[in-house]
Amino acid sequence: FALVVPCAYWSLRKALAFPPSAAATAAAAVALLPLSSFVATTPQGLANAIFLMTAFLALPAVVASAFPRPMLVLLAVAAASVHPLAGIPLLIFVTLVTYLTAFERSKGVSEAARWITLVELVVAGSVALPAIFVVNSIVSGIGVGINVEALRSPAVMFEDLQSAPVTTRQFMAIFDLVYSWRAWREAAIFAAALAGLAVIWRRSRTGLVYLVAALIFFVNYVLLRSVLRFPFLISYERSNYADRIYELMLFVLAPMAAAALAALIARIGRSFSALRVGTVVILAALMTSSLYLAYPRRDKYESSRGWSTSASDIEAVRLINKDAAGRPFVALANQSVSAAAVREFGFKKYFASKDPAHPGLLFYYPIPTGDRLYQKYLDMNEKLGSYDAALEAMDLAGVDTAYYAVSYYWWNAQRIILAARKQADRHWSVNDKVFVFKYERR
Repeated sequence: FALVVPCAYWSLRKALAFPPSAAATAAAAVALLPLSSFVATTPQGLANAIFLMTAFLALPAVVASAFPRPMLVLLAVAAASVHPLAGIPLLIFVTLVTYLTAFERSKGVSEAARWITLVELVVAGSVALPAIFVVNSIVSGIGVGINVEALRSPAVMFEDLQSAPVTTRQFMAIFDLVYSWRAWREAAIFAAALAGLAVIWRRSRTGLVYLVAALIFFVNYVLLRSVLRFPFLISYERSNYADRIYELMLFVLAPMAAAALAALIARIGRSFSALRVGTVVILAALMTSSLYLAYPRRDKYESSRGWSTSASDIEAVRLINKDAAGRPFVALANQSVSAAAVREFGFKKYFASKDPAHPGLLFYYPIPTGDRLYQKYLDMNEKLGSYDAALEAMDLAGVDTAYYAVSYYWWNAQRIILAARKQADRHWSVNDKVFVFKYERR
């Protein structure tokens, strides 16, 4: 991801000839984007970094023919090989860039044919991701449903796009600023991108390709969010695929937004010093806010769930394994604790599911989140660690012992811990970070 900044700097200088200070400031302002996908070593994060670099490197190719198109194709193929959910949209974008920069504008029939082909590319790109998901579902047998009601009534689609309101004020100055920026960040990026389009338009009308690509990604986002259904995922993860495409839409708009910011910085650089200092302070505060929002956090506004596997998680699974003393058991825990179990003991134990409606093998820790055992973990949380919920997990795997691990940062953790202590046969804590409860069949 660190390579994005020099790529952005070079692109702004090469394509639009901004002064070095303006280009450097706008390139550093890449930190204003949503950064959560870049803080974990995942294929999606790596592919997103390649996507963002390619979006900036396409700018001199579009505006000044100063970057080779085959290199853009190579980067798009690289992203697709890392993660198709970022690579396929990037291939769509690079195809548009290649097509629009390879053919000069003309008149008559040839120009009409050029526009017809462009429209066909836009339409095909707009439905590409939903179509690929459906084809993959048919080939792999993983069920992807289609919401027919959404197709019949477009209003239903936009109802699905509405998100919960974001709390931005609790009268704590620093955090009010941070979460207010998150609430307004997307609108600010859209506005800056439109302003950047005006800047780029003066050099080349082909710069419109960024806006066209963003619209294509938005249509894909709407279709994935409203029309396709992913029943094999747990409820709160079913919009994840669509949300990733929405993030890519912001990334493809980033070069236009950076161009607008660079133009603004260049103008402010010729103004009085107080305005320059004020601009630096504001940008620094907003960039710091974006960096803070990228990582897991516990504050007065939010308690994040995306913490990495900790020493306490590792110690918890060791104690569970020691307490079990070789007897079969299932453990109900979040993914960080489950990852600790895989790290320590590998994939050592599976059980045949006793549920006739969901046959197959169950890993003894809840991985992945679409697994039946993970649903039992969610049931344990919802039922505050009740014995009956633990018994259901035991019955599912055909064992007589269940362990339930509650991380201190989880939803409703305090209530769950207090209630589970009354239901479990034994309980203990690991550094007050992971609370383990043992249930025996009675």
